[in-house]
Parts: sequence; C-alpha cells; structure tokens
Amino acid sequence: MHLRDSTFTQGRVALDGNEFHRCHFRDTTLVFSASASVSLTDCSFENVTWALEGPAARVLAMMRALYHGAGDGGRHVIEQAFDHIRKASL
Repeated sequence: MHLRDSTFTQGRVALDGNEFHRCHFRDTTLVFSASASVSLTDCSFENVTWALEGPAARVLAMMRALYHGAGDGGRHVIEQAFDHIRKASL
C-alpha cells in the first residue's frame, strides 16, 4: 500500500509491504516482521516504539547471540554489519 502525507497516532502500525511518504507517526508502535519490504521516505517520528516480530525478531536474536557468544569473531561480524549500514548509500 502506498501512503502519502498521512498521520498515524496511537496504536500499532504494520510496516511490512507498505510505502510511507511524508507520513508522521506519533505515539505509535511501528511493527516490522520482515515478511515484505518497507519504505519510509521523508517521514517524521514522535514518541514511537519500534517492534520486531517473526523473522525480524529471529534475525535480531541471532545477531545478539553471535555478538555475545561467538567471541571476537562474532563481535567482528556484527560490527562489520553496522559499519556497512552506516556507510551504505541508498
């Protein structure tokens, strides 16, 4: 779904499969489960909570386990991933 210039207040907003352009999110929980791509362009966020569910939550759990349980090698892999995110251009 393509959403433009919309304001979302309170409640949960499912991000998967949606494109948000110039939307404002206030007092909401933004939910991403990695079942489909999402696009957030020129959006603003006020007092939001981000929630990862399903496959997205499992990826985060794996990354956490790798970072904390696989010694320096695991920590290095996760740090490299974040370096890539910081440097990547769209």
